[in-house]
Amino acid sequence: DIIMFSFLLLTIIGSVLANPKYPHICGLENKPFVDSKIIGGHEAARHQFPWLAFVTTDGHCTGSVLDENWIITANHCIGSVGVATVRVGAHSKWATEVHEPNMQIRTSSEFYESPTGDFALIKLESPLELNKYVRPVCLPTRADANKTFVGASTTITGWGVNSFDRANYPELYFAKNVTIIQCSYEENIICTDSDQGKAICFGDSGGPLNYEMEDGKYMQIGVNQLVTSGKCVGGVNGYARVSTHLDFIQEITGMIIE
Repeated sequence: DIIMFSFLLLTIIGSVLANPKYPHICGLENKPFVDSKIIGGHEAARHQFPWLAFVTTDGHCTGSVLDENWIITANHCIGSVGVATVRVGAHSKWATEVHEPNMQIRTSSEFYESPTGDFALIKLESPLELNKYVRPVCLPTRADANKTFVGASTTITGWGVNSFDRANYPELYFAKNVTIIQCSYEENIICTDSDQGKAICFGDSGGPLNYEMEDGKYMQIGVNQLVTSGKCVGGVNGYARVSTHLDFIQEITGMIIE
């Protein structure tokens, strides 16, 4: 009876996590039916990573959905124009609503830049509608604050250039199995090695470095920040460590982070 109860409980939990009627559940990838660039990566399936946001200020960056009111990005993505346009629920960054019926476009109302790293929050002028195509990413917990994640396999995503000649394509690209390495920068930066040919590049700034947890959900542990090579590969990629900004997130958004 205990075994049968456990099986039923897991079945119920699994169906809840997979059900688009539960849009507030964070970090759920919309699994593609077939294998679907960021440099060295692949074009994502449509809506595969529903927390991705395309951020336009006086330049172009990537971001991620924290909840219906907030977007995570990098400090250096906050331009001098004082306002950002955010697109979510889209596959192509230049698409219109005619071609992307699930896309939502919002304008920023406020920017909040972390005083301790390349990390920023964008407050949206009006809330997003969370659904199968627009979901939040998971945050690290307080217990994750002491983890380095060195040796862990991660996923990078973004709308940046995706070839060595800096060709710029409108579709969202991703690369999996990107390994975290020991870093010589300050503790609030995570590093990955791009020698495997997988790297963030121009336009990917502000996007998420994601760690897939045991339950299959994605936790954002980094924010795309820097490259050390002009070609984006052959050097170290750096990411703002999200766990060092949990107090900042809680203070600004009012979210309770345990």
